[in-house]
Amino acid sequence: MKWNNKSHEFDSIGRFLASVKHVYFYGIGGHLKEIWECIECGREWFSDISFSFVDRNENLQSVGFCGQRIISPRELYEALDKENDRYLVVACPLGKTGDEIRDLLIANGVKEDKIAMGFDFLFTLIPIYFLYKYDKVFFTSQNIVPSSACNLNCRECLNFNPYIKKPVVYSLENVKKDIDVFFNAVDLIWRFQVTGGEPLLYPYFKEVLEYIDDNYRDRIFRLETVTNGTIIPNDEICEFLAKRKIFVFLDDYTLSLQNEHKKIRKDIERKFESFGVRYLNNYVDRWFKIYPGTKKQSEEELMDFFNSCANPYSTIENGKISACNYMLYAEKAGLLEGCKDDYYDLTDYDVSKKKELIEFRLRHNNKGYTSFCNQCAGYYLINENWYYPAIQVEKR
Repeated sequence: MKWNNKSHEFDSIGRFLASVKHVYFYGIGGHLKEIWECIECGREWFSDISFSFVDRNENLQSVGFCGQRIISPRELYEALDKENDRYLVVACPLGKTGDEIRDLLIANGVKEDKIAMGFDFLFTLIPIYFLYKYDKVFFTSQNIVPSSACNLNCRECLNFNPYIKKPVVYSLENVKKDIDVFFNAVDLIWRFQVTGGEPLLYPYFKEVLEYIDDNYRDRIFRLETVTNGTIIPNDEICEFLAKRKIFVFLDDYTLSLQNEHKKIRKDIERKFESFGVRYLNNYVDRWFKIYPGTKKQSEEELMDFFNSCANPYSTIENGKISACNYMLYAEKAGLLEGCKDDYYDLTDYDVSKKKELIEFRLRHNNKGYTSFCNQCAGYYLINENWYYPAIQVEKR
């Protein structure tokens, strides 16, 4: 969105969120598991709020969710009749199901300003809550890319590897500097990810994670990394990941990659399990393609596109966070030349800029869009270009 009232964009919703005493999660699906993990990891920060779970599925009601009771919609409406205005109902499922729940809530007398969608709650409302409730800068997520080097060359790579003439590999000191600059501004974060490229190819992979863990782990709910499942990490790395409780997204592209990779990936799983590494078996059956996209005809069209895209991810690099991680990757791949409005410079940050920083991270800037929007097909929420994952092409 385009800044209209910098440092005050969220004042109204922020005051409301700071006053909320009860949150009802309607629908066991969508981003609920992630939302609940975030809340459980930072439980002390949500101690003033009661949480309830709602679903119309009677089988789910009998089972519960993460040890919590699930109430019926009828019980929800009976509870809301007794509530004051300090509550929020979150429609958790994605797509049409989430929209149907929202419409159903409105039809049953729940005011629109007391309803949020699960995606928005996780990526937008929680950071606003922390800012206005505790005066803390909280990010739901952020990543850092020490190196864009990768052993694969995927056609629909969201880092645009097929277009990269020479991978960017940063020094350990440069990466440490970015980490320090980031945590000078950010008080707390749910997910901080060291990504790539293929992170296991970075020569200082262990040292970067070790530096973050030693210096900032008390401010990170979940420190994580990712690997494409084609390189078997050595014993030292596995022992380190397990000891430091670093969460690994183990991508599974076996739908597209050759049989030899299936064996390698199974070996990685067995090794992770033997060392006690915490990991997610991230099976991927399709990717969305974001470049090239349809050209937009006007400033208004560009702003509408950026708002509807809602990509929640950002990268820290050279002291700046990006308005969109894909915009940064496209610029590094030579697909465009960005401008200062595409980034927020943390090197001159001070605490008086907390609200401004959160607003930028939640997709506000001077233009209302990024330099990449005119070439982009958008995040998966609006993207219609889906392909098999990790289709390999020759290096350019």
